[in-house]
Amino acid sequence: MVRGKKDIYVGVDGGGTKIVGLLVNEQGEVQQRCRQHTSAKAPLADQVTATIDTLLQQAGVTLEEVQGIGVAIAAVVDSRAGTVVKAPNLAVDDPHLVERLRERYPVPVVIGNDVNCGMLAEVWLGAGRGVEELRRGLRRHRHRRGRGRGSPAAQRP
Repeated sequence: MVRGKKDIYVGVDGGGTKIVGLLVNEQGEVQQRCRQHTSAKAPLADQVTATIDTLLQQAGVTLEEVQGIGVAIAAVVDSRAGTVVKAPNLAVDDPHLVERLRERYPVPVVIGNDVNCGMLAEVWLGAGRGVEELRRGLRRHRHRRGRGRGSPAAQRP
């Protein structure tokens, strides 16, 4: 059960072997987590929604308590358009994953490349907190398609 169910956010990290779902509060504190194995044969949208549904059910949280959903996947994504451009290790049945999630969940939904999202989390709450070089790198590449560009190594000429 989630303590103080106000302002809860859902985070989903999907990759070739697993999908991890988290419920976090505004401070980024993890309130609940679940992990499921991915299948190359099952549609990605179905796997993401199953993870979100399981997470909410386990935590006893309703959609009315969820302020937004963020999806990080191991793929090339167009964050502005909310589309998956290329996902070599995932069964992407529909490149418009965000649109499908918005149809099911009436909250803001965003998508990003998993490496970029990981770097953002490190800058916000982790080892990258206060590291200006990482902040500049994220600002410079935040609107580009995800190819791991959040990492300092990807920014070298």
